[in-house]
This record gives sequence, structure tokens and C-alpha cells, in this order.
Amino acid sequence: MAQDLVVGALVQWSEGKGHGVVTKIDKRVICVRWDQEGEGIPSQFRAWSPPLLRVIFKRGDVVRLISTDETAVVQNAVTAEGPAWQVLVMGQRSSTSNVPEADLRPQEITDPVERFKKNTIGSLRAYRLQEVTRWYQQLSRHDDLVSLGQVGVDLKPHQVSVVHKVVSEYPHRFLLCDEVGLGKTIEAGMILKELRSRGVAERVLVIVPPNLIHQWQFEMNTKFNEVFSVLNTSSVRYMQHQGFNENPFTYSNSVLCSSSWVVNKPWASQCTAVNWDLVIVDEAHHARSRRSGNTIRRTQLYRLVDKLATAEHITRSLLFLTATPMQLDAHELYSLVELLAPALFPSEEDFDRHRQDVPGLSQLVELLRHHGFPLPTDLPEATTKQVADWLDLAANEARRRLNDPQERQNLIEELVDRHLLSKVLIRNRKAVVGGFMPRNATRWTVDLTSAEMKALDAVKDYVRYGYQLAAQIDNRMAVGFAMVIFQKLMASSIAAIRVALAKRREKVRNQTTTARTPADLHAIIEGDGNATDIVGYWDVVGDEAETELELLDR
Repeated sequence: MAQDLVVGALVQWSEGKGHGVVTKIDKRVICVRWDQEGEGIPSQFRAWSPPLLRVIFKRGDVVRLISTDETAVVQNAVTAEGPAWQVLVMGQRSSTSNVPEADLRPQEITDPVERFKKNTIGSLRAYRLQEVTRWYQQLSRHDDLVSLGQVGVDLKPHQVSVVHKVVSEYPHRFLLCDEVGLGKTIEAGMILKELRSRGVAERVLVIVPPNLIHQWQFEMNTKFNEVFSVLNTSSVRYMQHQGFNENPFTYSNSVLCSSSWVVNKPWASQCTAVNWDLVIVDEAHHARSRRSGNTIRRTQLYRLVDKLATAEHITRSLLFLTATPMQLDAHELYSLVELLAPALFPSEEDFDRHRQDVPGLSQLVELLRHHGFPLPTDLPEATTKQVADWLDLAANEARRRLNDPQERQNLIEELVDRHLLSKVLIRNRKAVVGGFMPRNATRWTVDLTSAEMKALDAVKDYVRYGYQLAAQIDNRMAVGFAMVIFQKLMASSIAAIRVALAKRREKVRNQTTTARTPADLHAIIEGDGNATDIVGYWDVVGDEAETELELLDR
């Protein structure tokens, strides 16, 4: 109680966390100095209703003196300026002394039997407080979505439905296959936010194609307030320069990297060594396993994801994003499903048989969910017959349940259970969801000026010149690769070519070019490197400096 608190008294927070000493009491505030800082316990409380419990000592209690780390037995309370106790200090020579209450800490007994023997099983009030706290913790993890108000995006109903389904199923391992434009990235960000709000996704790895890295980083930051560290060769080198020489994937709890960079040595082994809580793979169809006769070929990305999804980490949450699951070969789709739920289908043959047995079931479920009964696309009798056949029901029973809204929801769930793929695959289609503006692609023709045409023609001549000279030097493959980069820059913009040429001319003039192999140059590009930097990574060829000066002038 507040009236029991005095300066120098030993207290606990009402949830039983930690010990502290009252340092100040006035009409407005009570200040406490806690033994362990940083446990989320405030150091100031309202004086009229503080959630603090005074630690009560009685004769015979075993305590510890924090000033000397000695064990003592409480004798009596003594009169002093602040609360104090007479204790019998245990040791080779037992002695009695008076010590302030702030120096005493209860002897912690963790063994249940000993606690019963010494009658230190705690109070009913403390037990009830902990029980209610645990109940609310579990409720927040498994009840309604708690993060809907924490995102900066106008959510669509189908996106909320996807998030609810994923977070309600354990483990959270799904293939998100909405059609292009329905917001799979938004769904993944919402799922990430929700799992983090529930305390089950501290370490998160996101693997995306190189061209989508900055888009993902921007969207996670602006829409979900989730800051991701981009990991590539340059950022790893920077961390090492700052003195961080450990596994770079442990530098941050939120890591974003390209699918072409992370599969290389040594990044793949270091990536799989981290205990991730959630792994998201965008464009997951690139993690491909192809069958040709009796031969199975797997991409490097598939082998990496296979290690991340192994049975050793079966409780790890996995999200695979792809808009083209139905365009995949049957074996490729099966290989992705097997990564997520290896026990769902006993074999690939069983998977193929199931797919052949359930045509149209997904569409029936989607239509019933979004339109109710009757369907706008079918006669009531036809829908009733479909449902009755799937669930082995009489036609009149199926009709009755379809007409009852609550029964219809239960019936839909029973239909979903008949489609095993729905346990790991979620797909929304625009034709069913509706409400999205159509995308119309338009081609705009741009007429170049005469000067622009001459400049681009000169770059083409330079590329041809480079190819010709490449045949005369040892590092011909690297030069050829760099010329390909110039061709790509030509399709980008004149500004990009100008930057590349300026960098190249500076390297040539200062004689700071670096000989690299084609594999090195390819790794730089795949590692999210800047294409305009590549032009400094091959030896001087012929009278380059004069040629580049002329090109820059143009």
C-alpha cells in the first residue's frame, strides 16, 4: 500500500519483477532505484496510486546482504532514520548487526519442494496478477489482428483476410500467390508487422531479386516503419572497416539481400547459420527444382532456401511470394510446397493425384467467400450439387447449409479442408476480388535529336572498337563483359553513359584501372553494385583516353 512506503524501503513492482529501493517521496511522485536497469520498469510512479509492493521481512527470513554478498537471518526491526533490521550474519563467526533495509534482498529459493517447506510459495494476489498477465500475453498473440492500426497503407479486405489466415495457422509457412497488382508485398509486410507485434518474429530475413531491393526497403520503411539493412559486398566491407568481423547476417535483426548475391560463398553458409524467426522470399519461383527424366536440377537459390526451411527449423515462419504458381511445372510447384510442409503429401505422385482430383474447388470456395449464395456466375441448383458432391451430403442438406450464413461459413471451411494445397497456398484473383483499376501499358515514341543520335552512334563505334581490341589482350573476356555494360547503359539514358565514361576516363588518366575476371565483374553486378562503377575494372585498351574525351565532348 502507498501508506506503507517510506524512503529506504525495499519494494517490488506489482507484477513481481525485480527489487528496488524508494529514493524519494513527495505529494506527486515516488522515485525508485531498481537493482536491474533496462527491464522496462519505470523509475517514477504517481504518489497516490503506485503499483508497488513493500517487501515484508519477518523473524527467521533468510536474506542476502548486497553490500557484502553474505547470507543472514532476520531477527527484529530496529529504530533508525530509515527502515532497518537486526540480522544474524552467517559465516565462520556468526555476528549480529543492524543494517538498513535497502541492503537486504530476500534469498531466492527456486526449488518448488524447498519453497513449500519454507512456506515461501507466494501470495494469491501475486499469482492472480501473473495469471492475468500471461492470459493477456497469449490473447494478444492469437486473437484479433493487433497491428492493423500501425501501418501507413489503405488495406483491402482480401489482404486482411490473407494476414489473418497466415497468423492464425502455426507454423506460419505459406505460398502467397495473389495475381499481379493485388499487393503481395503489402500482405508480407502486414504479416511481418503482426508477428513482430506478437513477439514471435525478432530476426527477419528478406530475399528478393536484385532489382527489387530498394523498392522493398522503401516500402517496408514508409508503409510499416520497419527499417531493413541491405546486405551486399559493399555493406559487408563497410562493417568490417568499422571493426565488425563477425557473421554479417547478425549485424541487424532485419536483413534484406538479393537472391543472386546471397547464394554465393561464403554468404550462403553464413546466412543459414543464423537462427531466423521469419524468412521471406520474393519471386520464389526462381527457387526452382526442375525434373528432366530421372534427373533433378536445382538452382542455387533453391538449395539455399532448402537449408533455411529444413526440418531442423520446421517451426521457422516462411513466406514465399510468387504471382505465377499455376504456370510452374507440376514438379516445381511440388518442390516449393514440400519446402513449406514436407508432411502434407507423402510423395510427388500423391501430389499429382490430388491436383487432378480437385479441379475447380478453389474457384468454388473463392466465389462462396466473396459472393455468398446464390452465386452470380451459376444457378443455385448447380452450386448445390457441387457442394453436395464434394462433402458427400444430400442435396437438401447442402442447400439448407448454403442458405444459412453461419452454416455457410462452416461449410466453406470444410471445402477448404478438402483442398490440401489451401493449407499452404493462398491465391486471390482480380476477377473475384474486384475493385482494382485496370493497368494499361502505353508505348511513347521519343525522337532523338541529330546530336543525340551522333553521340549514341559514337558509343556504338566505341563498343565495337573495344570488342576488336579485346581479342588482342589476355583479359579479353573482362573487356567484353564491360562492353556489354556499355550497351546496357545505352538503353538506360545518355546521362548514365556520360557518368560511366567520365569515371572510365578518370581511371585511365590516373592509371588506377584494375584488372578483374569476368566472374568478378558478374559478382559486382549481381551483388547490387553500380553498373557505372564496372567501367573502372579492366585494363587500358589502345588509345582509350583520347576516344573517351571525344565521346564526353559529344
